[in-house]
Amino acid sequence: MGLLIGSLVIYTAHQGKKRVGGCWNKWGPTFLVTTSMFLVLADTIRHVLQDANLWPEDPQHRPGFYASFGFSNQYMCSVANTTCCPEGACCNGMTAAKGFNCTIGCHSDERWSCMGATGMLFTTAFTYVGFGMLAVGSMWSANLCGKLREVKAQWKQLRSPGIN
Repeated sequence: MGLLIGSLVIYTAHQGKKRVGGCWNKWGPTFLVTTSMFLVLADTIRHVLQDANLWPEDPQHRPGFYASFGFSNQYMCSVANTTCCPEGACCNGMTAAKGFNCTIGCHSDERWSCMGATGMLFTTAFTYVGFGMLAVGSMWSANLCGKLREVKAQWKQLRSPGIN
């Protein structure tokens, strides 16, 4: 994904040299596509850092939306035997050694309603805002509005009654 969007960054930068106008008009699409690359890849990077133990999960899996913010937890698990923490899940420091029947992971029930603040920020906000910026930057770089205006003018010309 990074390679693909990185290639689009290079392409829009190359197209930016050909654009006329002020700084934003010339380099705006490149800025949007470059920023989108980092936003789209943010959740993937969070996963890699979490798997490499460079950005740890909250070891206590504290209950509440903001409680584990700052840790790499994507989902929150408030209390055992609830929607977000089903029976058999090991949450909030529950372990088999403490007498809990831990048969599944803490976040086995992955729903939108079970996401914590870090999950909402990275998985939802960064990803969707990034893809939106990628779409706008790519269409702006391709001058899609100008091309659609030309198509509209040609359509009107073809449909006008004066032409045989």
